Amino acid sequence: MKKPNLLVISEYPPRNTRYGFGAGGMASFTKNTLLSLTADFKITVLGNTTVDCEESYLEDGLRVTRCWNRSKLSLYPEVLKQVFTGNYDAVLLEFEFAAYGDFFITAFLPLLILILRLSGKRVVVALHQVVVNLATLSGHLNFKEGSLKNFIFNSFLKLYYLLLVNFASQVVVFEELLRRRLLRYAPASKIRVITHGVDLGLTGGSRSQARKEWGVGDDDFVIISFGYITWYKGTDWAIKNTPRDVKLIIAGGESVTQNTKPHYQKYFRQVQRLAQKHKKNVILTGFVPEHKIADFFAGADVVILPYRTMMSASGPLSTAFSMGKPVIFSKVLAPVLWNEDAREALAACNLRERDLVFSFWGGSLSSRLAVLRSDPAKLKRLAAFSKMMGELRAWDKTSKRYSDVLRGVNSA
Repeated sequence: MKKPNLLVISEYPPRNTRYGFGAGGMASFTKNTLLSLTADFKITVLGNTTVDCEESYLEDGLRVTRCWNRSKLSLYPEVLKQVFTGNYDAVLLEFEFAAYGDFFITAFLPLLILILRLSGKRVVVALHQVVVNLATLSGHLNFKEGSLKNFIFNSFLKLYYLLLVNFASQVVVFEELLRRRLLRYAPASKIRVITHGVDLGLTGGSRSQARKEWGVGDDDFVIISFGYITWYKGTDWAIKNTPRDVKLIIAGGESVTQNTKPHYQKYFRQVQRLAQKHKKNVILTGFVPEHKIADFFAGADVVILPYRTMMSASGPLSTAFSMGKPVIFSKVLAPVLWNEDAREALAACNLRERDLVFSFWGGSLSSRLAVLRSDPAKLKRLAAFSKMMGELRAWDKTSKRYSDVLRGVNSA
């Protein structure tokens, strides 16, 4: 039976990598998704240019054509030219803010979707972020609650989601909370939750190698905050609130989508100063190359996610699941436990929500870490929870759900 032709529009990682330098979380996510779908579809990827380099190549059974630049409005005619010179049965558009340029360029994306729909294409949009109040990202976007700027942009955001969701054939989000936010803009039949897949290929890793590189001992209790450094991920808060007898590894560098913005540069310098001030127990590593990811996770006792807001699924959380590492996170991320698979894993591992969650007040992080240090059995149950979540969310399982959505099976 002939495979359907699938066109994918997304940021995409450098050739021969999944988590290469300069690739944001969406790029890595897209490649993992597509590698799990090669048995069902003949796939062409329209990716972003790298260093203004346009190229086309075959990789892992995928045709990758790098043809659009996120900083140029010409990305839309470039994409449409590619779409209409091929014969595609479905289009998958991976979307997050800043992936397709600044505010002005991104504003035209619903029009692109509408044109594709009017041309008879089935268009599935994977929304990596759903934010309904930009003030919740105040330190990330430089917005303030109650400001005229925030009011205007929030109003635009509501209209944007209304158009985006209703122009698409189907929308996919990765968390139940994000689905509920979108329900004010479209019927439930339009929105599907497919939880963030897990790359079970990220295994092994050398605990001793990582600790040697960090300069910490075998007996040190080590926690790791992984990923690009941003305000909404709470990197600065983690530095200030990690107990001094715990080693904190900040494993990440500058955000590839924010690093040219003055307010972000100011924030990144603040993080660097804080890390230097707390250098006895805080280590800032910079960007982690793909070949070191497994080592870094193996070297840590616990993964922490001190996010200030939940606007998307967490890539570092999925990586923790990949490695079967104990993970704890801030209360704002507690909705990740609303999903059916998470509830199943909690019950199987004899855990409650409060075992994985800390608040931003009253020394909650210190208390949670103290419990885990004194109770190895609970630490093992947290590791078992992550391992089970990895197995439940492995890409070979989630790919069936993507395949159904892309083919229009059991969907609107």
